[in-house]
Amino acid sequence: MRKKLTLSTKLLSMGLIFLLVGLGAIGFTLWVTWRLEGGAAAVNEAGRLRMNMLRMILARQNESPQEFARLEQRFINGLELLRTGDPARPLFVPWSSDTHARYDHIRAQWSAIQHEWQTAPPGESAAVAVARGDAFVHELDGFVEAIEVQIMRWTATLHLFQQFLIALAIGAAVAFMAVSYWL
Repeated sequence: MRKKLTLSTKLLSMGLIFLLVGLGAIGFTLWVTWRLEGGAAAVNEAGRLRMNMLRMILARQNESPQEFARLEQRFINGLELLRTGDPARPLFVPWSSDTHARYDHIRAQWSAIQHEWQTAPPGESAAVAVARGDAFVHELDGFVEAIEVQIMRWTATLHLFQQFLIALAIGAAVAFMAVSYWL
């Protein structure tokens, strides 16, 4: 024969279940918002790359080789930061097949531009350099759009989860009142 649970045991069990669900929900929402912050930082970093590309084009035409090398190293560091991320900031590219493909394409184009700059004379036509840089910036824009699509998905997931939590809280309150009344 089964032993009947006491009222305090039943209430403690219900409270523990509510606590675990609440802690799990808080943990999930914190994780999603951390990923959203990281994606936003990745968008900012990609924006820096766009600006830096145009500054390199101008520096190649008008400034010292040392200034150009400094800007080039900053660009390389930015590309690497996007690849590796930085959990302390946080900065994360929300990787998907699209963002990977676009990032790999940007890396390949960057290598081609570096090769052209090493072999072409520094006094090349400004119009040609600007057109090449503009095409590269357009590719960076596509990469940013792919990141933003991932961010929109996470945001939609977070909103859906929050609506679920509201429904769960209402249902739990009703269930708790009903069980309390019955017991």
